[in-house]
Amino acid sequence: MINAAAALGGGILLKQKFDDLGQDINKLGLPKLRRKTGKNGDSFRLSVRVVAASIPALPKPGYWSRQRPRLEVALDKVKKETELADYSEGSAAEGGGACACECPWRFGDTLTFIVNLKDVLGPGFKLRLTAISDVFLGPVQLQLSQVAEVGEARVDLRTRALPGCVPARRRPGRAESWDSPVLLIPLAHVRGGLVCQDQELGNAVAHVALAFSADADPDCIIEAAEAETRSVADVLQGHADSMKRWLQKPMELGRVLRSPGRQSDASPRDSEVSQVRTPSSPSTCDALRTLSPRGCERAACRANSRNGNIPVLEGPLLDPEQSPDGWISRKGRDGRVFWHHRQLGPAPWEEAL
Repeated sequence: MINAAAALGGGILLKQKFDDLGQDINKLGLPKLRRKTGKNGDSFRLSVRVVAASIPALPKPGYWSRQRPRLEVALDKVKKETELADYSEGSAAEGGGACACECPWRFGDTLTFIVNLKDVLGPGFKLRLTAISDVFLGPVQLQLSQVAEVGEARVDLRTRALPGCVPARRRPGRAESWDSPVLLIPLAHVRGGLVCQDQELGNAVAHVALAFSADADPDCIIEAAEAETRSVADVLQGHADSMKRWLQKPMELGRVLRSPGRQSDASPRDSEVSQVRTPSSPSTCDALRTLSPRGCERAACRANSRNGNIPVLEGPLLDPEQSPDGWISRKGRDGRVFWHHRQLGPAPWEEAL
């Protein structure tokens, strides 16, 4: 009996000590390990050019009535729609493009969205195709309020829209852009939607020809999106794989065992060693950063103050496409991209060291 009472009292005392210890630890405010999240303020413009559509369920326009399609494109809570399409059975030479024969319904609308990393990681664009009925009474055209559903589709930004965008040809006075070729997007049947008589189960009820255009580098955007979804274990595994590949490469002992005073004999291999030994944080996507109005004013003031302190270079700087090392960029309010090279000192949007 005495032993049981002693055990009970000891357990209560031990629990109280652990509770006090836990409170002391919480008061210390020890740091917690978690993955760094991206900023939703980093955004870019993504335009969707609706070229044409193929809708077997819609007949050719008649003399008395017709049905014309309209496409709605939604990104998160933002919805935009095109004008009613026109029917034209022309060739590619008549302005219909490569899909003129297969897609007789012509749109020609361009819908622009402001996209951030949250949207890139999300489900993407939602396409909704509908048909509006028109009735002709002599010279009078009546547009009825009857709307018929045709089909829906999803366009993933990471795997479908952005990977096809390539640098467009630069034109004077035009902002830099990355454009994609025309892509055919199949639309699935929805309940109560229009279908043709020979429609097979599982096949697309319509196809829409779309072309995408971004004002930021798609490779950089996809890389930033992948960094957001990468776990801590994946990051550590990537560093371990890089170290393993580096250790497996042959190394010249004559260059590694050089004298300490001969620092000028450093080779690219030595710089690789220093890069492996020095931990670095993941690089952020500069193309997604847009200067605020206040940031533009500060950058202009810094550029004026540093006008006489620009270092003299030995030769001309190569184009960023030929030699990207050292080049950084920021996007202005009007979509214009400003480039700066590190050899010229700090950028106007950076504080001087």
